[in-house]
Parts: sequence; structure tokens; C-alpha cells
Amino acid sequence: MVDTAQIEKWMEFEARRIEEWAGVDILDLLTLSYTRVVIAESKRLGSFDTNRYNDAHLYHIADWLVAARLRSEDWLSRLDSQNRPRKLMKFGSIAQMVAEANKAMRKRRNDGKSVEASEGAELVHDCGDGFNIFRLTTKDALDHEGWQMGHCVGQGAYDQGVVAGKTAIFSLRDRFGKSHATVELDTVRNHIRQIKGKQNDHPKSEYMRRLIGWLEPSWTISEDDLPPGFVIDRNNRLVELGLLKAGEVFDGDLSFRCTDEELDEFHVPIPEGVIVKGRLTVLGADLLLRMKCGKGDDAGVLQRVVLPRGLGVLGDLDLKYLRLHADELAVGALNTTICEVTKLPERVAAGCTFRRTVFDDVGDTAFASRVKFFDCTDVRLASGVIFEEAVSVEDCSKVGMFCNPAVNFGDGTLFRGNLSARRADIGFSGEITCEKTVRLHYCHDVRMPDALTVGEDFCLLDAVIDRWPPHLEVAGEVNVADYAVTSGTRNSAPSLKFG
Repeated sequence: MVDTAQIEKWMEFEARRIEEWAGVDILDLLTLSYTRVVIAESKRLGSFDTNRYNDAHLYHIADWLVAARLRSEDWLSRLDSQNRPRKLMKFGSIAQMVAEANKAMRKRRNDGKSVEASEGAELVHDCGDGFNIFRLTTKDALDHEGWQMGHCVGQGAYDQGVVAGKTAIFSLRDRFGKSHATVELDTVRNHIRQIKGKQNDHPKSEYMRRLIGWLEPSWTISEDDLPPGFVIDRNNRLVELGLLKAGEVFDGDLSFRCTDEELDEFHVPIPEGVIVKGRLTVLGADLLLRMKCGKGDDAGVLQRVVLPRGLGVLGDLDLKYLRLHADELAVGALNTTICEVTKLPERVAAGCTFRRTVFDDVGDTAFASRVKFFDCTDVRLASGVIFEEAVSVEDCSKVGMFCNPAVNFGDGTLFRGNLSARRADIGFSGEITCEKTVRLHYCHDVRMPDALTVGEDFCLLDAVIDRWPPHLEVAGEVNVADYAVTSGTRNSAPSLKFG
């Protein structure tokens, strides 16, 4: 069920931010247009996720609405029977609103055609190759920039913010005075809200590179508005990721999301051999949109994530909505959520947390650090798996009438550390060895192996097992309480050896 109050609260927050720099309250107009469409789309998809919505689209629509209100445009007074502007009520998608904003922008574009490029343009930085950066200080200067660039900086929406000093607008221009990039700075927060090229698109890489030497490290930048290939490092510096070479280090966190639900593979856009000194987060495309579009290859609806060869991540690698099929994995920690794992390297050095993750007969892997399975429903591990540190299985339940346990360890699995399971449907196949302690607490569907060897203690509390293992060897203490053996599978004479 979609929480409409959450969507309304989100939009109220965005409207307040817009009013701060534009000086105009447009919450009522956003409620009738953007908010209404988001609620309808969320109900259709069954959930609300802010990641589905591009901030740049929202602010572009907001620029149009602010300008319309400042100009008291006629369409605002053309109302339906409920006193709502008819123009706003006709929209059925965000794309339609963006198209309407573009249409309005084109109508007003010539406002700055007759203005000289030097009008209200204060030189602030010499890029050294014929390009300069100017601060635009007047309404006419903004109109000229909007005319040259084909975007809405000259539509009136930024006039009040610039005059009040809350907003600063900068223009990258060549030796002939032609504009190539426009930068909006929130001077109150020292935050760059937008960096735009022609027609509200991203600036070309050749122009973005010229901004690198000018941007102040004290300014924060919205990464959502950066062109592909440009990122912000830990020292708040703009970096062109594609120029890094193998062995070079990017000092900071990186985050990528695939926005194309038609792709069945997402190649993480980092050069081969680069070391990320921070956290790397990768999100696949929205699953609901992929399912709705009937996308997904033979392996399922999840997109396969393709990591660059030789990639090193010193922090965590966080994956969501993705399928992992990896021959190498050099990361500080691996965290997956709503993922599928089909292959892992022979040795995984990182600690791992698998949440709501499916394993498809993954075997012949050694986990060198702690491993946690949480809220998983279909983990099938094949033979040859070794856990060198502690393993925990929590809140993992099988779905519906499925016969298989939620988490099943294959024949020959070796636990060198403790194995702990709580509130989990857990199973074991063939021969299982745990060199330390096994704890099965509140597990109401336990499938015991043919042989279980425990190096220390064996604890069974408030659990239901299908049988005692035909061969059970425990070197330490055996502590059992409030357990049951399911009828029909009870073995009457298991081979027991206790320490």
C-alpha cells in the first residue's frame, strides 16, 4: 500500500527549498501536478521510491511554475469546476510536464536575444585557454544566458534569488563570448545545485574539465546533476573518473544506478584496475519497472552487474537489485540486498552480509571473514564451501509451500568458526563439519545432514528438526531444550558420539 502522506511530505520539503531560492511559493501548483502524478504512478506500481524521480526534472518543472507565477500567466486563471488550473490537471506523466516546461522555455527564449553578452557579466576566473567564467548579476544577464543556452535561467525564476544574493549564477564562455555551461550556486549553503549545458542537458566533457580548476573545495555539489564520468572525491574536488589509470586511487565514495530497465547487464563505469578508497554502491534498475516491461534474460529479472577487471574497493561494496556473477572480488566488505548470487571467486576475503538474496547452487568458495544471511528465502549452497569465520543465519523463512529450506548448506560444507541460526528454516546436505559451536535457536524447520561433526558445543533450543543426524559427533556439551522431531522421519538409532 502506498503512503500518500509520505509523498506529500516529500513534496512539501522540496517546495520549501524552492521558495528559499526563488522567493515564490509554488506548493499548490506542485501538488496539483507533480505530486498528483507521483501518487498515481506509485499506486500503479505498488510502491513509492524517490530514486525513480530525477531531481533535475523536478527543478526544471519548478522553474517553469515559478516563472509562470511571477509573470501571472493567463493559464493560471483558466480553472476547472474545482478551481484548479486546467493545464496542470491534464498531465499524466512527469515526461509531459517536462515537455510543457520546455515548450514554455522556447516561447520565452528570445527575451535575452538583444542583450549584449557583457551586460551584467563579471569576470571571476580565467581558464587559461580562451575560456573564462563570469558571474551574472542582472536580470538582463540571466535572460541573455537563457537565450544562448536554451534553458530556463532567464525565465524570471532566478531573478529574485540573484538580486537577494541567495543565488549566484555563473557562465563558462569562450573567447567569442559564447556560453557553454551554466552553474547555479546556493550562496547560503555553499552548495552547487545545478550545472547545465545547452537545452538543460549535461555540459560536454570538454567544458566540464574547464570547471575543475575553478570550483571551490568548500562548495558541495549535487552529484545527481553531474555529467556521466564526473564524480566528487572525499576532498570535495571534481574528478573525471574515466581519466584514472590502473593502479590510481580515487579517494571517496562512489554510487551508480542503472536507469535503463531494458539492459540485462550493467557495466559499472570505472576504469579497470582503479582502487576506490571508500564505499562503492551499485543499484540495478527498478524491479517493478522491469517486470512491468517484461524485461529480463533467461536468468531472471535482475540485471547482472559487471565489475571492472582489477577493481579494488577498500570500503564496502553495496549491491541492490542486481545479479552477481564474479570471478574476482577485491572489496573491504560485500553487502547485497534483493540480489542473486550465481558465482563467487574461489576465495572471498571480505566479510559478507546477504539480505533478501538468492544463491543459485554456489559452491567451491572459501569465505575468509564473517558471513551473515538475513531475511533470505532461497539460499542454495553447493559442495566445497568453507567458512573460515563465524556464520549467522537470521530471520530466513521459506516462502509459501516450498519444500526446500530457506538456507541450505551443501555436502562437505566446513565451518571453521561458530554457526548460529535464529528464527530460520535451515537445511544441511550430506556431511557437515563445524569446528566450533553450533547454535540452532527458534528454528522451526531444520533439515539435518547425514553426518554432523561439531568441534565444540551443540545447542538446540525451541526448534523442530526432521531427524537426528544418523551420525552425530559432538566434542563438547550437548544442550537441547523444547525441541521436536517431525513425525514420519524419526530415525530410531542414530550413531551418537559425545565428548
